[in-house]
Amino acid sequence: MKKVFLVRHGQTVWNSLGITQGKKDSSLSEQGIYEVKELTKVLSRGNIDIIYTSSLGRAKQTANIISSGINIPITEQEGEGLKEFDYGLWEGKTLDEIKAKYPDQLSLWLTDPENAKIPYGENILNAQDRIYKTILNIASSNKSKNVLIVSHSTMMKLFFIKLLNMNLNSMIKLKLSNCSISTMIFVNNQLILQKFNENVHRR
Repeated sequence: MKKVFLVRHGQTVWNSLGITQGKKDSSLSEQGIYEVKELTKVLSRGNIDIIYTSSLGRAKQTANIISSGINIPITEQEGEGLKEFDYGLWEGKTLDEIKAKYPDQLSLWLTDPENAKIPYGENILNAQDRIYKTILNIASSNKSKNVLIVSHSTMMKLFFIKLLNMNLNSMIKLKLSNCSISTMIFVNNQLILQKFNENVHRR
């Protein structure tokens, strides 16, 4: 029985400032680097066989620290599969700035994300489809391995919502901390969630 570990990247400078990232990027903060190093100490006992990462810089920076600490090579996922949700014109803005400029769209995003229209943003169902297919493909292609995947908060939430047959409106009720681990097992070609948003680096 092999496992899939889904990890959110470490805290970034923009995370610490409350700035929306999406496809735009920000490097890890000092706190983020520290947290990833602490997480790596735990992962060194997890018998990881392979690491996959989003191609966005903050995820690759997280994966590189982990890779150096546990001496496991990285596979950078090509294409959009593991990348963060595209927040369009909201990217680079704080929540207060988004509230001021896009109050109606933000209200709908928080209550009915499937019907929200973020200016120049990504369709949420398309995003959910790409992350779900990507993670399932990685898991099914590595059935004999323990796999670590580094990705992003919104996309991971969308993945778990689909995995558990939840409504998209549940997204606002899910919390994924920086450097958190969610653990799944792959059984009979299905992923089974064992642990969600485990913050082992803070113990």
